[in-house]
Amino acid sequence: MVSILTGNKFDPNTDIPDLDGKHNAAKIFLLSQKEEHADEAMEELKKYGDTSRVQWIHCDLKDLKQTDSAAKQLQSEKQIDA
Repeated sequence: MVSILTGNKFDPNTDIPDLDGKHNAAKIFLLSQKEEHADEAMEELKKYGDTSRVQWIHCDLKDLKQTDSAAKQLQSEKQIDA
């Protein structure tokens, strides 16, 4: 299982990926424009479980070149689930 989180506002009530291992997520990608947003989300995620499988990808979804670059990074994944 591979999950992707996007957006600049992180809501732990709805946006928490499989950090407890129930769904056996191999990787969790966090896409955001600003690294500080990713850092804030990572700090919040640490409250809910192991974040060693979480990886940040720089991506402004309003910028087609950045979106294309992020998509190419994710293209190597066998399957993306959420």
